[in-house]
Parts: sequence; C-alpha cells; structure tokens
Amino acid sequence: MDSLYHDHNLDMLTRLPVGPSNVGSPKIKRTNSYDVTVKIKKAKHGLIEQLDAMYLTFESFSALQNFKIDYSIHASNLPKHIEGSLNVVI
Repeated sequence: MDSLYHDHNLDMLTRLPVGPSNVGSPKIKRTNSYDVTVKIKKAKHGLIEQLDAMYLTFESFSALQNFKIDYSIHASNLPKHIEGSLNVVI
C-alpha cells in the first residue's frame, strides 16, 4: 500500500517512498452496532492513505437498509480532531 501526498497548490498527486505500512489492521468491537478503529501511524493534512476494503453482510436481502458511518480523524498537525458522517445508500 503506497502513501500518497496531495499538493493542493499543484493539484496533483506525488508518490511518497514505499516503506513499512502506515496503516494498522482494523479493530472491530461489537456494540449496539459495531465500532471499527483503524490506526494510521502518521496522519497529516494533505496525506492520503488507502485503507483495505471492508465488507458488510446482512442477514437477508430484506434486511438491507441505508446506514451511516460516523468517523473521527485525529491528525498530528491539526489543532482539533475532525468528526463527520458518511451516508451509505443501498
């Protein structure tokens, strides 16, 4: 998995040298839903990391429904963490 840096001034992607993986394996905790945590060793504004694919399964076709994913990002060079939601439409 390569790390990519997005230079907003030039609006282009430049590859960083490939080294040890910056992205850890997901940790999954069952709650009323599921909490999934993925740690990235070094996260800075403008650094783009590709995460491994995650797959969802539903009990049946009739159980399919839209849902949202709440996220929180803690970057080393941002004074506050960023929170938001991704809406998944099925």
